[in-house]
Amino acid sequence: MAISYRVGLRTALAAVALSASMGFMAVGAPVATAQDATPAASPTAECVAPELPPGTPTPPEASPEAAMEGMDMGTPAADAASPVAEASPVAEEVGTALSGADAEEATAAVNNLAACVAADPAKALALMTPEFLLETFGSGNPYDVLAMGALEGLAFQDFSVGNAYSYDDGRVGVDVQYKQTEYQVAGERWFLVNDGGTWKLTALTPITPTVEGDTTVVGVNLVDYGFEFNVSSIVETEVLMLHAINAGSEPHEIVVLREPDGMTLDQITADPESVLSTAEFIGVLYLGEPGQQGDLALVGLEPGKYIAVCGVPSADGTPHYMLGMIAEFEIVGV
Repeated sequence: MAISYRVGLRTALAAVALSASMGFMAVGAPVATAQDATPAASPTAECVAPELPPGTPTPPEASPEAAMEGMDMGTPAADAASPVAEASPVAEEVGTALSGADAEEATAAVNNLAACVAADPAKALALMTPEFLLETFGSGNPYDVLAMGALEGLAFQDFSVGNAYSYDDGRVGVDVQYKQTEYQVAGERWFLVNDGGTWKLTALTPITPTVEGDTTVVGVNLVDYGFEFNVSSIVETEVLMLHAINAGSEPHEIVVLREPDGMTLDQITADPESVLSTAEFIGVLYLGEPGQQGDLALVGLEPGKYIAVCGVPSADGTPHYMLGMIAEFEIVGV
């Protein structure tokens, strides 16, 4: 059995969708447990959303795609139909900065979505495209996601909205930032499409958050199958920025856990699943493509030993930490 984490917004959205303890869901992206998605006050915007179309959870014998055939979920922009295919190009695409009323409209749409996540799961799901639901939860049927309970009791802590952009295909992108856990500050760009006058989330990509405080940047290469830190120990700092690069040939992630007291790395690697499933979760960064890079921003880490692990499954389903992708690093006091 595997442990799963999901970065950024998906930590909140897929929290209760877990049926395993580390690795991937069927959609192939990491997830986090509900306690890792810190409930807190969300944006003050009132939640406004259309009603979900009539429907029911997918019967066990039917595919999630088949369940969508009888549901009218609107008609998102055709060229934004596949967030899976579009995710990488979007991150590299240069948008046009929005200002004035256009920026206010995009920002209001994002604040509204964040408010709906906290206020009403059904309304929040009505503001997400079927393609986004399929990529995030493994089903494009919102009633499957409701049955998972994946949005229950969730909200965003210290939520803020930054720049907004427009793209040639009609989408808008808005930069957001919030506390994903007690220790991790998440930065993302949320991409929305206009579906009949309603802005809906169709994709997202991580961005480097802006965090105040003395910052130490540490480089980490994620290889097949291991972690290569450019330092052996890290002096305690207000902000630790792990700049990670997927230097392997497969998808990887860096999940940071606090090493349990009294445990050694040898003991952990001898029985990783029993140890990792109970270790304190600190933060996660998922790098799904070889060559992809990103920044994991961690704040307030105390001196001590920490573990970096990768729970992504290999082709035969074996999580990478079972193939040796576990490393220990230490934060030392000033």
